[in-house]
Amino acid sequence: MNELAEILSKAYRYTRNHKFLWFFGFFLTGWGTLNFLRHIDFNIIKLLSQVDTVGDHLRPHPGVITAVLIGGTVLFFGITILGAIARTAIIYTGLHSERKEQIEPNVVLKKINRYFWRVFWLGLFTESFMLLVFSWLSIPLYFIFRGGSSPSNAVILTLLALVIFIPIIIILSLINIFSACYIVIYNLPILPAVKASFDLLAGFWEETMGLFIVLIIIYFSLFFFSAAVLGLFGALAYALASLLKNLPVHSISGILLLIISLISFVLIFVNALLNVFTNFAWTLFFMKIVKAKLTKESEVATTIA
Repeated sequence: MNELAEILSKAYRYTRNHKFLWFFGFFLTGWGTLNFLRHIDFNIIKLLSQVDTVGDHLRPHPGVITAVLIGGTVLFFGITILGAIARTAIIYTGLHSERKEQIEPNVVLKKINRYFWRVFWLGLFTESFMLLVFSWLSIPLYFIFRGGSSPSNAVILTLLALVIFIPIIIILSLINIFSACYIVIYNLPILPAVKASFDLLAGFWEETMGLFIVLIIIYFSLFFFSAAVLGLFGALAYALASLLKNLPVHSISGILLLIISLISFVLIFVNALLNVFTNFAWTLFFMKIVKAKLTKESEVATTIA
């Protein structure tokens, strides 16, 4: 427990001290699982209705479909590139902060070129595999429910799909995080880094899930607390705007739009900070369990000798 508290304390301190990383938090996943799942609507009936609606609108316009596919692909690659830069920079900063070295933003961005492309391809493979798993589970559900399956069957089958989907995505996310750390800290190629990550996760499964659960609690507690506070301010501002009935309608609409925009930006910013914090926490945790693994292996080797 003391070690976990130390990791979280350092992660907070490094997040606070290295403000140049805050921008990269907008493109990070604190852990791939939660950010991936947050963008998926598991209301299968609603989801299928939306798919049919979009399909009906796009089917007569093949040019639009092509443009959407190209735009989506470019956006996916762009976000993945920025995410790889962000994760590499945070791991590098965490490593050298632990070594008590001076951290300069321009030096960090220059040094990470050595590792960036490996982290990028690792992240691209992981995200693509997540999408493949999701498609593998969701496409059969789409055709089953389009054939007229009852709502009760929809719920049961969706829950079964989640039982398969969530553990796979959690493991993939953890392997992705540990592999990126192996690449940046130990300069490993992608495949050896992935293999070493599986071995590390297998040896420290309970400790890893302990940190995972703690970060989930911290992440959602802070995020929803921020949302509640901002929502209260938004409600007060809406009430104030409603009292000013003598203002033109477009002025009231402008005020409300400004309030909503500010609240949205603050929530996105809080999410970015939490992403940086969680990535620092995983980096520090990785270094600690690798050290424990090496110590244990050294003791075993000494005993055998």
